Amino acid sequence: MARKPNAKLRSFTAADVEFRDDVEQIGPFFEQAAMLVVPLHAGGGTRLKILQAFASGLPVISTSIGAEGLAVEDKVHLLLRDSAESFAQAILELAAQPEQGRELARKRGL
Repeated sequence: MARKPNAKLRSFTAADVEFRDDVEQIGPFFEQAAMLVVPLHAGGGTRLKILQAFASGLPVISTSIGAEGLAVEDKVHLLLRDSAESFAQAILELAAQPEQGRELARKRGL
């Protein structure tokens, strides 16, 4: 199944938001990113992007479902937030305080 942003999502515009699909190498994107955001409320499969972000030293914000199946703890390995408000607040906090994200990576031993 192709994973492409739908038309409604693509209609969103912001100066530093870009939608990409069919990316061959995720590494260069992780190098430029401030964080990985995983707002899943349904779905299955592996959580490879979270593990790749961990290996890259990126802080991760996810829903519980987004990190399902991984042996992770909130505020130790990543930030787990399940309401829209708390999820958005976590994004804003990490954007404003990047040292908090670096601390999460240190706690993971990276």
